[in-house]
Amino acid sequence: MWREKISAERGLGIAPRSLLPRNEDMPLSSYLCESQSEKRCTLVTVRSGQADVVPPQKDRQLSAILLSWRRVENLNRIIADLRRWKRVTEIIVWNNNCDRTLSYPNVTVINAPRNFGSLVRYCIVPLAINDTIWFQDDDIFVKETQFETVFKAYLSNASRIYGCRGRNLTKGIYAMVDAFGECDIIVSQTMMFHRSLLYHLFQLIGRIQIGWAADDIAFSLSCPTRHIAVDVGPLEEFGWDDENAQWRMPGWLEIRQRQVDMMLPFRNEIDLDRRGSLARQCKTKKSR
Repeated sequence: MWREKISAERGLGIAPRSLLPRNEDMPLSSYLCESQSEKRCTLVTVRSGQADVVPPQKDRQLSAILLSWRRVENLNRIIADLRRWKRVTEIIVWNNNCDRTLSYPNVTVINAPRNFGSLVRYCIVPLAINDTIWFQDDDIFVKETQFETVFKAYLSNASRIYGCRGRNLTKGIYAMVDAFGECDIIVSQTMMFHRSLLYHLFQLIGRIQIGWAADDIAFSLSCPTRHIAVDVGPLEEFGWDDENAQWRMPGWLEIRQRQVDMMLPFRNEIDLDRRGSLARQCKTKKSR
């Protein structure tokens, strides 16, 4: 039976006009996502709210999204580095400092009238020309070889978030301790992901509050899988511990723990839904 799938995730690249055959008993819905830049299709399977992304091709191009506030001198070098990276074909800068107007050749710059915080970077993702997204803060420098190490890991399973630093929860408690390998949270200093994963985060909008310093926690824990922090060696940091550093602001750790506390009930819902989906699949296979 042919059924037209009208999707609310237009901005995530899910084509609402796609017509795909589907067995009514099969708990799967598949959509064709077309990258605006490459004009080729990526198959995304949505299973009970879980997006399983087909790993991208090795020549996949990326859009880099940078969030800036008060470290313009760092931003100049970061943009210069990104321009030399072979995979980055688009750079978008969101400037949260309304006292300063930024402009760079061949870079899309959005000068905000006020500080919108960190969550705004996710709102830019649907506007990017590439499906694979790279987040980088303005207090860290990454070498292209380090970036490629993260990209190589991303190729193995694009249904996860990847980055250079992670965090784990211990009995629901957030700790500011670096974790590598499989982890609960990817720190948003660096993040690489397929934008279809935003399906999970956007479901939370209007349901729970996302703290100004906890967007990475909300995004990471909204996804049905754990993520991968890739140990790329020492990272060059300028400003991570200066007076503008978020973690130095009063209440920062409390805000992050509060976000974890709000997210854990949703994690339980996700896990229950996933187990139910797997049980339905097994039942369908046995009946065939």
